Amino acid sequence: LAALAVGISKIELVNGSDVLHSLNGRENQAVCLYDRRVATMNHGELISGADAYCTMGIDFGRFLFDPELAFDPKQFRNPQLKITHDSTLVGANCSTHGLEIFAHCFDERAISPIGFLMSKEHKSYTLGAAAAYEYTDLPTDYPIRQMLVRAHLTTVGPKNIIDTVKLSEDNDKRIPIDCGLEAYIRRMKGEWQILEEGCSDYAHGGGAYDKFVTPTDHMSVWSGMPVGGANTPFMTDFVKGGFVQRECAASSMVVGIVHGYLPHHCIQFPFG
Repeated sequence: LAALAVGISKIELVNGSDVLHSLNGRENQAVCLYDRRVATMNHGELISGADAYCTMGIDFGRFLFDPELAFDPKQFRNPQLKITHDSTLVGANCSTHGLEIFAHCFDERAISPIGFLMSKEHKSYTLGAAAAYEYTDLPTDYPIRQMLVRAHLTTVGPKNIIDTVKLSEDNDKRIPIDCGLEAYIRRMKGEWQILEEGCSDYAHGGGAYDKFVTPTDHMSVWSGMPVGGANTPFMTDFVKGGFVQRECAASSMVVGIVHGYLPHHCIQFPFG
């Protein structure tokens, strides 16, 4: 069973040919989790006949109802929100996939925002040879408030994919960031909100039950208790890239909780 945010493959806000926002569901949720400093945006009842609920947002301001940074539709000719979804990406047995869209609007208060925050994927590529840098020219048309690096490989944590991150200005005249990724992640745990999400689902007997969760760092921890049975669930391996394998002596419904960092393989580099 994949992470719930996988069911949204693209969220786009466009104005004609201008792209104002463009991320997939996992990237979009990761941005929100970092910006809002919340523990989860998911409600996971992953059992037959129940609902799992996943939320994500387009945060135009530094906080909800930011009077200075907000999206004003009147400033655009034809703004359109486009969402691409596929429930089978979450799980092949998903029978119903609902989608709701809410807008948080300024009601009676008149504001004059100076702009809004944009979130867009700048570059996507497949890693090449090990021990080699991938150089990326960053855009210079707008100030960059933060950068998220997503090191994604199924069942592998980000620190096992990227070794070192370096940010260089003017051919190394100034180097704001140059460090090993694992050391950076350890330091930033004093800044980031720890992720914590609960779930109700099954652990199987005679074979591991596979599930993907939001936190993906190698220190992510899952724990659970069986409901109405004497079977004790256990993990067959460490959590790797958000991949959890659980097993019971006999099939049991399990209520559990997972906590960790790095939502959906995304590492935040905040700039302001």
